[in-house]
Amino acid sequence: MTELERLNEALKEAFAKIGITKKTDMAAYIPYRFSYFSEVTTGHKPMSRLFLNKLYERIGINPQWVRTGEGEMLTEPAVPKAENGSRRQSTRAAKSDMQDVQAFFEELKKQLAEKDEQLSKRDAQIDRLLQIIENLSGN
Repeated sequence: MTELERLNEALKEAFAKIGITKKTDMAAYIPYRFSYFSEVTTGHKPMSRLFLNKLYERIGINPQWVRTGEGEMLTEPAVPKAENGSRRQSTRAAKSDMQDVQAFFEELKKQLAEKDEQLSKRDAQIDRLLQIIENLSGN
């Protein structure tokens, strides 16, 4: 079994335990941009150590198992449990998650600005076409 096959098997099993089946939802849960998540899980981009560590922290996928096939596929996520059993993140992990979320929103803002610019250009083209049609029908 290849590294990529092990990754996808572990993702399927780990997310099935929490009821997530769509890749878009998986990416959001980690959190990663869907495009990046998809490229890694299809083999179009290499798996980084940071990516594997995030999977371990969030859903307990053992990076060693993904890389080598050794050890357990799934372990307890690195996020510690509080005494009442709920998951509680360390300050450093929470800060890292916040930075990831901020980066995600910055990327979304950038994409929205690009789409807005494309729509403005398309609107200008439509206005020009309408003007041409009016001129042709008036002549």
